Amino acid sequence: MRNNQNRKKKEPNPFFDEVDKLKRKRFISIGSMAVFFIVVLIIGEMLIYFVVKSVKGAEIPDLRVPTIIDSANVNPTPAVIVTSGQIVVSEKVLCEQIYLIAESGSLKCLIRDDGIYLSGKMSSFTLPNSSALVNPTVANNNLVFEIKYLKFGEISAPKFARTNLEKTLNEKIAKSIIGEDFLPQSIELSEGLMIISGSVSP
Repeated sequence: MRNNQNRKKKEPNPFFDEVDKLKRKRFISIGSMAVFFIVVLIIGEMLIYFVVKSVKGAEIPDLRVPTIIDSANVNPTPAVIVTSGQIVVSEKVLCEQIYLIAESGSLKCLIRDDGIYLSGKMSSFTLPNSSALVNPTVANNNLVFEIKYLKFGEISAPKFARTNLEKTLNEKIAKSIIGEDFLPQSIELSEGLMIISGSVSP
């Protein structure tokens, strides 16, 4: 009689066994997901580091020269004209500098009366379906690029992406156009041209 009772006590309960299995599976799946996300974050940070490093290392040629130049050496249309009171930058040469920063063959760039239009991947913090309107202006005798809008598709980009793009344009392009001794006072945009009026510092 006692032996029969002991056998009954030792017999496993299928219900509790199943519950234990589910708990173990859930624990394993949560652990696997945590490891997966950690690996993805590490890979993402490494990619961002190398992309930003390559962008920072991109050399932007000095555009401010005392003569009429052509960046492609095949098109007779002037790319940059520098006089004592003006710097005229063509769409061709300005956009080529932006292409160097973006390192993206799919980026499109246009100069229009109301701003500089960009479409495509512009930096490591933007997406291939990004679009932006850039407004060149003058502040404290410096050429400054301001982002009027930056979108990923139809969604407004986060502030850090706009700030990063502005910083990159101002550090890589604005300074190379103006140089050290030209003091801009106003900027006028027309179809395919950016005209910067100012004076040369004594």
